[in-house]
Order: sequence, then structure tokens, then C-alpha cells
Amino acid sequence: MKNYIYFSCFLVIIASSITYGSADISPYLQEKMLEAMENNQPLPVMIMLKDQVDIVELDRLLYEENASAEERAYRVITALQEKAKNTQTYLLNYLSAQSKQEVPFFKEYWIINAIEVEAIPAILVDISKRKDVELLDYRYEEKLVKPVSRGPAPEQVLDNTEPGLKVVNAHKLWALGYTGAGRLVMNMDTGVDGNHPALSSRWRGTHVPYNHAWYGPGTFPTDNDGHGSHTMGTITGLAVATNDTIGVAPGAEWIAAATIGTGYSSSAAFQWAMNPDGNPSTTDDMPDVISNSWYQNPIGGCLISTWGPLLNSVEAAGIAVIFSSGNEGPGSQTITGPKNINTNLVNVWATGALTGGSSLLPIASFSSRGPSGCGGTGSLLIKPEATAPGVSVRSAAPGGGYALLSGTSMACPHVAGAVALLKEAFPNKTGHEIELALYYTAKETPADLAENDPGEPTGSTSGEDHTYGKGVIDVYGAYEYLMYGPAPLQPQDFSAYSDYSMPNNMELSWSDPTAVITGDPLNASDFHVYIERDSVLIDSVAGGTEVYTDMGLTDGQEYHYSIYARMDTSGSRSIPAHASWIAGGSPIPKSPTELNVYRSGSELKLTWKNPSRNIDDTPMDDFSAIRLYHDGVLVNTFTRSSSDTARLDSTVFSVLPVYLYWHITALDDESPANESDPSQSRRTPIDLNFADNFSLFGSPDPDFWLQEKVTVDDRAVDPPSPPYTLNLNGTGMPVGDDVLESFPFDLSAQQSNGIKFAYL
Repeated sequence: MKNYIYFSCFLVIIASSITYGSADISPYLQEKMLEAMENNQPLPVMIMLKDQVDIVELDRLLYEENASAEERAYRVITALQEKAKNTQTYLLNYLSAQSKQEVPFFKEYWIINAIEVEAIPAILVDISKRKDVELLDYRYEEKLVKPVSRGPAPEQVLDNTEPGLKVVNAHKLWALGYTGAGRLVMNMDTGVDGNHPALSSRWRGTHVPYNHAWYGPGTFPTDNDGHGSHTMGTITGLAVATNDTIGVAPGAEWIAAATIGTGYSSSAAFQWAMNPDGNPSTTDDMPDVISNSWYQNPIGGCLISTWGPLLNSVEAAGIAVIFSSGNEGPGSQTITGPKNINTNLVNVWATGALTGGSSLLPIASFSSRGPSGCGGTGSLLIKPEATAPGVSVRSAAPGGGYALLSGTSMACPHVAGAVALLKEAFPNKTGHEIELALYYTAKETPADLAENDPGEPTGSTSGEDHTYGKGVIDVYGAYEYLMYGPAPLQPQDFSAYSDYSMPNNMELSWSDPTAVITGDPLNASDFHVYIERDSVLIDSVAGGTEVYTDMGLTDGQEYHYSIYARMDTSGSRSIPAHASWIAGGSPIPKSPTELNVYRSGSELKLTWKNPSRNIDDTPMDDFSAIRLYHDGVLVNTFTRSSSDTARLDSTVFSVLPVYLYWHITALDDESPANESDPSQSRRTPIDLNFADNFSLFGSPDPDFWLQEKVTVDDRAVDPPSPPYTLNLNGTGMPVGDDVLESFPFDLSAQQSNGIKFAYL
């Protein structure tokens, strides 16, 4: 009892300290501390000091000064290192003075002014009381975004380019001479097979000390899972001997950090990546982009307090950071941390997965959806940023082979490779600027355009949603953006029209864009709209015109038009809008409507409404006939003229001996005539008086009845009209579910008091 009372008092003291200490303790860490008290277990914690470099302001200043890549990296790294050096001494001395049982481990950081520690709850409470400490947060374990499927793939394929690389238009950058040559890429994953034939020759460690190119166990890149080899292959893989291209940037060198399943910290790996050779004056050792396919708990939660400043530091140094969005879809807000952080439009970038093998490029069901769990409004709230192929992606596997994997981990390295291509083309652009180019130029996929996403937030940029983000990345579009500047938005409401009154002309109309893709306003005087017919440029008009007449066309021929807005100064162009139409309008009439069939005695009357327009809704001026069919066989043709369009029409027949299905079509006066689609089918109604005694064994008479699981048989007891009766629990036994439905009765000539329906 004495020990129990002591522990309870200690618990109250600790809980009070958590609440009233100088520093904030995250709610989750509070829970873990209370759990750890009973056995006095050390907990992994990140301690954030109060005095931090204002990295956002420094980043803004470097852009304002148009600092070079070398100056940017040097000033960011040295400012961070100086801050840590000048402010961490007292806390480090305190930690050093504690026993190994109380503080088994601690490590100082400069990428943010922070110290990672393993410490018992009482020590953490003491630290929280310090005036130089801002926050204590639980240090979550990094977990692999595991593929949803794995399978074998063909070995090296001669002169091959994987299809997903063309989906993101990497081949268009290759055609311009950009392969990522001279650039450096990195992944943080399970490691990389450094001997793989698609990767081995371009590991940077072949010509620099290994620890400048490998952060992980041993002195040579290895892969404990295969995941990291696969993602690196998609970034930069190329088997030179067979010209088998699996990577977006096959000319780039690579470095890697094995942080998943190895005990190596991702925070430390980011710090290493900012300065692998230990010299802040050099930048050739720094990667242009870091690809990440891992997450930390909690799913849907926000880790912005610790990861936000750290990732801001990496971005300020000029490095692009790309994450996979996670494989927790299709539910809402399933983007995993820390990639749900949104300190700006692209930090941190989360990538969704598409089915690249389909021309519609639909989102994969497993791909995690937004919104971000970190708050914000409009585009800042939307996750993912964009998408890339992530289903059945072929890439490197340990041991020199290849594998087909599916997951957002397979989509993420497509974006990382795209960054490397663009960095080669624009070496003075920062990773943030390149990410913005990819973000603004991503395009909605056909599947995305076909969907009405109920999750799209009010006021968001057109086309951006919590499933696809901005759409699929287009590295060539991003290249044009960086080369020429922001392009206009796509012209809207584009249509083409022609009818019989203008058989050789086509009227085109549209709404001009009023902004560029960044959202900045666009004046009509800044651009022209270019018009293509059947992929050939035919003219351009000034902004503000919004109409155009194309003349000299052939009546009856279909024409395909595209228009795009092009900036007069930069030459940047919008996404094209498309429309197709037939000169003179479609020659095929619309179907007749309102077909009805009436029967009375020996006569059968059919009525309908003649069409007045063609199937493209242009007016019809050459109506010539109605064709009447029963049971698919042509019965008669009734001559008509243009004066008969849109009027109610009819014909009368003598009753035929069987009950028939009828439909009609309309014809024009061309030779040969164009015939409409069939009208709605109608059945000859059953005439009154009518009775059915169900006198034949089997199914009810199909001329009168529609039935399911109904029989006419002798199974009734004491049948009223032997030998057969209608059995409504026959073939459906023991379940039943019998259905008997009569065909229509013609009541048009009957008096209401003379109609009687009965089963006797």
C-alpha cells in the first residue's frame, strides 16, 4: 500500500508539471509519459528550443536578393549551425550530467535548433521547465509506405522506355537533350542495391568518399527490403548495356539514406543531405531532390510543429522534398504525416498514384486523399499536390532484377526524377521554384475530368481536388512554364456550330481566360487566341474577340478544332480546348417521339411526333419519310416533307393476327437517305374483352403475359377449372418471388363503368 500511495503522488506531480511547465508538451507525448511512469521507461523525444532561425524570412530575403545556389546554401547552413552552436550548450551540459539510465541517448541538431533525446519522464518534466525550451514532442518511428502489390517483371528489355515515363512527358525533355546529367538525386528509403546494373555506374560514391554519398549501415549501398532500389530506379534507372530505361532522369547521379528498418533517423538524414561533405561552401554534394516513401504516425494528424521548421530549412537550402501521399485511400483525409504538412503550396509535396496503364489515368483506389490535417483554406488545404503513375510500375529489384510494384511510393519518384530534369535545364532555380512549376502545370486526367468530385472545396483553383490534386505532372509543361513564364488558363466554353443555313461555314465561340495558371489576372491585351483546324494552324485573333468564323468548308464533312491562348511577350500557351462539328450540321435526323399504339375492334392506330431537328440539335430542313417497323421488320414507309416536321402524325391499320412490337424511324432526302435511331418501342395492346383460362400446361401465354417463376400446372388442390391452374409458387419454390404482369390493355374506347379486372 505504501508503494502504491507513493506512485499515485508521483503521477499527480508529473501531470501537474506537464500542465504548468514552461515548454509545451504535445498531447501524445503526455499520454506516453503517463504510461512510462510505472516502469520509469525512457521515451524518444524531440526537444525544440525557443531561439530558432527565422528560416522563412531568410528564405524570402534570399529570393529578394536573387542569391545564387551556392550563396543560398552557405547562408542557410551557416545560419542554422551558428544558432545551434550558440544556444544548445546549457541544455547539452544538463543532459550530459544525467545518468545513462535517465538519459540513454541524445543527439544535437542544427537543421532545426533541436535535440533528440531518450529520457525518463522525470527528466522530460525538468526539461519542460526550462526557459530556453519551446516544445517537447514524441519522436515517432519512420514506417515504410508498403506497396499494395508486388510481382515479378521482365528482365532487361532491349531499347525499352517504361510507359509511366511517357505519361509524365519525360521523353519530351530527353528529346531536348535533358536527362538529368550533372544533377544529383537522393531517396530516403530502405536503401539501394548499389550493384544493380541500372544504378551502379551513377552512384556518386564511385568517385567521392562513401560517407558523402551513403547514409546508412556499412560503407556501400545495400537494400534490406527492395523498396528503395525500386524507387531509385524510377528516379534515375538505366541499364546502359540494353538501353532499358526505367528512370525519369537516367543521366543523374544518386546518393541515398537507408532510414527505414535500419535505425538511422530521417531527421538526421535530412541534415546530412544539406551538407554531405561537411563543407557549407560546396553544393555539388547536395541533392537537388529527396524522394520519400515513408510516414510517421498519427495518420491524419499533423506533425507541423517539428517537421514544418525542418522541411522549411531543407527547402530554403534549395532542395526539393517529394513525398508519397500514402496508401490509406480511398477515405477522406488519409494523407499520412509528415506529408500532410502545408507550410506553403508545395511544402511538403505529396504525390498520389494513378493507373498509368490506362489512357484515362484514373486514381488508384489505395491512393490517400486529402484534405490536409494541418488546417488552412483553399489550395493550401488541398492534398495531394499532384499525381503520377503508381500502379504496376516496373523498376529495379535487389540482385540485378526487376519487379512490378503498386503504391504511391511508385508515383513519388516520378516527380523526383522530373525535378532532376528541370534542374538540369534551369540550374539556377531552387527546388521550391521547380516544384511550383510542376504544380501549376499538372493537368487533369480524362478520368478526373469525368468525375464530379464531391470533395472539391469551394473557392479552390479550377481542377484541383482532394483526390488528384492539380492532376498528373507534365514535366514538359513545367519546362515551358520555367522557360516562358506562367501560361494563361485554358479558354472555356469552346464550341463549334454550323447548320443547313451556313453549310460551308463554322461558327466558333469561347470565353477568354482572365488569369494565368498562378491565379494572377490576365488582360485581353496580353495574348492572342490561336485556332487550329484538324491540327493545322489556320488563324489567330486578339484577346477579347471570343468568336471566329471559319469559311470555305465542305458541307457534310466533320472538322476538329483546337484553340489555345498564347502570351504575346513570352510565348507561353494554355492547355488547348477542343470542339468538333459537321459543316452544315449532322445529316442524321433525331428519332420520332411520343409513339403510342391504340387498338379498338378491327383497327390499330399508331400516333407519334415527327422530329424537327438533327441528332446534333441543328434544325432539319430535309425531312422526307417515316418508316414503320414491327418486330424489327419494315412494314411501311410514309412519305413526308419539311412542312411535316414537329407535327403530330398517325396511321391506321387493320388488326394483325399476333401481338407485335412497333417502332418508327425518320429519314432525310439524301441519297442514300440518312435514317434516325429507332423510336421507343411500343407493343400492340390487348383488346377488351379479354380472358385467359390458363388452359395450356407450362408458362403463361407469352402473347399476353410477362412472367418470372410462374407455371400453369396441375398441382392445385381441387382446381376450379381442371385440369390446370395458375401456380404462383411453382418454379420459384421454396423461395417464391413469382411475378406475373400483363401486357397493356387498350382502354381508349371503354366506358369507365364497363371495365372489370378479376381472377376467378
